Amino acid sequence: MGYLSVLRGAKHRSACLKFPHKCQFHKKYFARFCYIDIVLIFGNRSAEISNGAAMAIDHVQATALWQRSLAARENDPASKYRDRLRSALLTMRDNVIPFVRNIHRDVLGLTVHEESHLDALWQTATCLAGEEFELNPIEAFVFGASILLHDTGLAVAAYPGGLADLAETPAWRDAEAGIRSRREPASNDTLSTRERQVVLFATLRKLHAAQAEKLISFTFRRPNREEAIPLLQDVGLHDALGAAIGRIAHSHHWDITDLATKLVTHAGTIPGFPPEWTLNELKVACLLRCADAAHVDALRAPTMLFAIADVSGVSAEHWTFQNKLNSVTRAKDKLVFYAGQPFGVDEASSWWLAYDTMQMIDGELKSCNAILEESGSSQFAATGVHGIESPRLLSKTVRVEGWTPISAEVKVSDPVHLARTLGGRNLYGSGAIAPVRELLQNAVDAVRARRAHQERDSNWGKIRLIIDSTDSDQAEIWLHVDDQGTGMSERVLTGPLIDFGKSFWSSSLMDDEFPGLRSRSPKMVGKFGIGFFSVFLLGDAVRVITRRFDAGENTAVVLSFDELTRRPLLRRAATGELPLDFTTRVSVKLNNRARAQLAPVNMGGHRADYRVSFVAQVVHLIAAVDVDIEIIDRVHGEVRKHDGDWLSSSAETFLEEVCSLHRP
Repeated sequence: MGYLSVLRGAKHRSACLKFPHKCQFHKKYFARFCYIDIVLIFGNRSAEISNGAAMAIDHVQATALWQRSLAARENDPASKYRDRLRSALLTMRDNVIPFVRNIHRDVLGLTVHEESHLDALWQTATCLAGEEFELNPIEAFVFGASILLHDTGLAVAAYPGGLADLAETPAWRDAEAGIRSRREPASNDTLSTRERQVVLFATLRKLHAAQAEKLISFTFRRPNREEAIPLLQDVGLHDALGAAIGRIAHSHHWDITDLATKLVTHAGTIPGFPPEWTLNELKVACLLRCADAAHVDALRAPTMLFAIADVSGVSAEHWTFQNKLNSVTRAKDKLVFYAGQPFGVDEASSWWLAYDTMQMIDGELKSCNAILEESGSSQFAATGVHGIESPRLLSKTVRVEGWTPISAEVKVSDPVHLARTLGGRNLYGSGAIAPVRELLQNAVDAVRARRAHQERDSNWGKIRLIIDSTDSDQAEIWLHVDDQGTGMSERVLTGPLIDFGKSFWSSSLMDDEFPGLRSRSPKMVGKFGIGFFSVFLLGDAVRVITRRFDAGENTAVVLSFDELTRRPLLRRAATGELPLDFTTRVSVKLNNRARAQLAPVNMGGHRADYRVSFVAQVVHLIAAVDVDIEIIDRVHGEVRKHDGDWLSSSAETFLEEVCSLHRP
């Protein structure tokens, strides 16, 4: 685009400003054209744009991390190896730039993710790492290459099949299902343009980190030629380091607990290179992760682009707070964030988003330093964020005007009391049947979810309820609920399961654990995330033994409670502790009240001697459940089986279950 195109664009925009209702261009395209032209007008010539890119590289090369690792030096016996790494990295940067410059076009509302962000990560990393933190040349190369890839998957061009292939991914289908679930039932079935943008945004955010790992092996065909161009063109470096670069780029979106298990601290070096240039993947990944988290400033949300962009909602709050922030600095061992302009009353929500973001950065620094210390690697000079201890303290550097930030959000000061109040007798009553119902509902949900996820038959899966005494003490009675459902990973077991009021099936974690499940719309009963806590009505000693259905038997873990007021204990399950062919067992040691309620009860009516067993009460609850359920009461010697395919069973069988409480 030359001066003539700029003038034509300016003329068209002038018409848009005067007669916006007559403009045929969508607002988003208006913002895009303005953005491109502003870069050109301010740069004056394409050559000056290239000069700007060169200046950005100069800033990167001036950082202490670069100078101590990749910079050329006099009388360097390893100069040919250092030069090769440096040249390959700069060429890769040139290849990546066209991708990242398209991100703001594909993901509307996202803050800037182009090369200015990538280059700034070197400065941010230098700030938080400090003078004592060293990267050898190979680690610096891998760090720089991982920077270049980590956000490139946010561009549609990073996916060989483009939008058509993205629309076929589970992430797209889940995002679309989420949009449709919030619509009015009678609404049009076709997604609007705005809704498709929301779906694309969610899909790219979901997939981009994993796509970053794949990109290192992709090639792109030169137009009108058969030549294939990889992003990293040095074949030797690609073969030796490409897989590590991809993993580290991907890792910035992993759960932090995965870093130490999926990355190594000593990956060797390239044949022929200095032997001391070994790669510590864990160290490089922690540096990328923290630098990326800490880069929040006006460079990510430039004023002119903010002025012309179509940004609203939470995206606007992100832009507002980042637009006000100067580059992060470090005072002793704390990162300092400073706002050049104060946050007014109408910008309070943006300030709180900044506060939450800085709490996240503080947590990442602490967690990564702990991981590095445990692995024997050098740690960062920055150990946290200045002022994060309280909103008032942070407001001294991230300033406010006309209001005072205080910790006055809605909170639960006594979660145990709340769980016992809402998750206990006040909600469910004092009977044992209600918490058993909740346990069975959770098991049914898990089986239905696995059916949908694996596209199994509608009658697949079973649940088992067992009441049994221990061999050592006949008075000690346990109730077990086993199911063949999805099972739980460690982060589900220690997250949504025990997070009072949070349902796993309505959380974003479900999309991470089981991509595509939301779009298959399994019929789930649990919605509020409080049913599990009713188990404590039956007894204080509770064990949850589980493994994901697609993981090995040796991965099963146990979360055990002595009582609700104590912290649970997480451990590996012993061999045979999880029953064969089942993925989850919830066990509770019954208290005196619950044990008494296992005995047959008088249901009243005209026959005073008519008593109904606990098993019959359970059968009455599950008469219309579409999962096979076996009930085994070894204490009272009763066994019943419910057929999940009850629509095909005889009318007599169904009526017998429905009327099990009211026999004449």
